[in-house]
Amino acid sequence: MLTGHEKDAVTDLMDEALQGLAEKHGNAVMGSSLNTCGVMKNAPVLVLVWNKGGLTAPRLQEMVSRVSEIFPDSEKLLHMVDVQGVAAAIQNMLLMAHVMGLGSLWINDVYYVLDELTGYFDNSWELVAAVSFGYPAESEKHKSPPPKLTVDEVTEFR
Repeated sequence: MLTGHEKDAVTDLMDEALQGLAEKHGNAVMGSSLNTCGVMKNAPVLVLVWNKGGLTAPRLQEMVSRVSEIFPDSEKLLHMVDVQGVAAAIQNMLLMAHVMGLGSLWINDVYYVLDELTGYFDNSWELVAAVSFGYPAESEKHKSPPPKLTVDEVTEFR
């Protein structure tokens, strides 16, 4: 969990790297990353979510060797299981934040600057996402949520 100067250092690093990418490749390829970095800068709390297992974890390599006869692509399969567990933990954080009246944003734009962030933390774990937390502005509290797609529009049953 990053707050204060720690959070500022990380978001400044991210902003600088994103600006460099935008200058080199143009804003059209930056997606929401520049805006998201602004959200991260303004939020009082930033959580970087790492998958401690990752592809190089001894535990994963041991499991791969055990199940490789059954699942030829076992490394990919077990990695997906790890990432799904991390994603479930992120969702639980978002739900709890909502219960507490906090605003939150699940951020995948960290992938634009993955090498810079991983290097900054000197971490061999796999960065999965970031989550910003804060109290929503008063104007946002009473705002209607954006229209959502129906279940039929996002699901196919067979």
